[in-house]
Amino acid sequence: MDKKNGKAPDSDLKEGDSVRIAKLKNVFSKSSNPTFGDEIYKVEFAQGNNLKLDNDKTYKRYSVLKVVNNSKPISTEYVQ
Repeated sequence: MDKKNGKAPDSDLKEGDSVRIAKLKNVFSKSSNPTFGDEIYKVEFAQGNNLKLDNDKTYKRYSVLKVVNNSKPISTEYVQ
C-alpha cells in the first residue's frame, strides 16, 4: 500500500491476460510435482493484488502465474 495517497499498487497483470492457478500442496508431495494447474484462465478484473478470473473467483497475485504465448500444458507423461 502506498502510504502517501493510501492506494494499493497497480498489478502487473491486465484485463485479458492468461494465467494459471497455484495448486495446493501437502506435506508429503514431491518437489517434482507441478506447482501450477494445467487450466488457463483469463483475468477479468485486476485491482491491486486482487484478481478476478473468468471462473468467477477472486485470487491474490502471488497465487497465479502469467502465461506467455499461450503455452501448452506441462506434460506429465515423462515424470514418474
